[in-house]
Amino acid sequence: MNYIFKLGTIPEDKKPLSGGKALSLDLMLRNLRVNVPSGYVLVCNSYKDGELISEAEEELKSLIGRLDKNCTYAVRSSAINEDGSEASFAGQYETVTDVKASDIETAVKDVIKSADNLRVKNYSDSFEKEDKGIAVVIQRFVKPEFAGVIFTSDPITGSDDKLTGNFVRGEGEKLVSGSSDASEFRISTIKKGYEGDEALRRYAKTLRKYCMAIRYCYKMPVDIE
Repeated sequence: MNYIFKLGTIPEDKKPLSGGKALSLDLMLRNLRVNVPSGYVLVCNSYKDGELISEAEEELKSLIGRLDKNCTYAVRSSAINEDGSEASFAGQYETVTDVKASDIETAVKDVIKSADNLRVKNYSDSFEKEDKGIAVVIQRFVKPEFAGVIFTSDPITGSDDKLTGNFVRGEGEKLVSGSSDASEFRISTIKKGYEGDEALRRYAKTLRKYCMAIRYCYKMPVDIE
């Protein structure tokens, strides 16, 4: 294939076309024993003027034909200039979750077209940053009991002794949109203690293990969805 690559096997010459989200997933799947759902990236030169080029469209149809029809998928943007030092394009584009295999092509086209929406243009203009386009991640969808974000260092104090985060029940869109009140939690990186909603306590040990592995891999503090 020339336009679609499995996460964890993205060729070096295709990485500049894959975007921040796909590259992070690729890195973790290559180097970490972390439970990351499998998936693919459709690179950013697979479309022109908001439309898939014919070869990329054929590759996508072929991929869809091989996917597990008993699963659903998340179709997400992977912006080329996502999460830079001055601005983050994460969250500016369309995301479609719980997509049946038969509906993936439509979802991919919706995500691609979202690159032209007014929200992205206004965001780009506000930072005087060029929107360099997006790749598209097609990833096996996990229907969540909880979803949220966790910081491997305190985002205010910079302290490393506790992981801090927020979560909601169900999908993370409730947290992003503010439609549901988030619960805060903290996990000690030293004593392995937990503070927060009791519903999340049984996952604290696994969260700590994964977060510390990811931080060690990146060699810097990170925030994790």
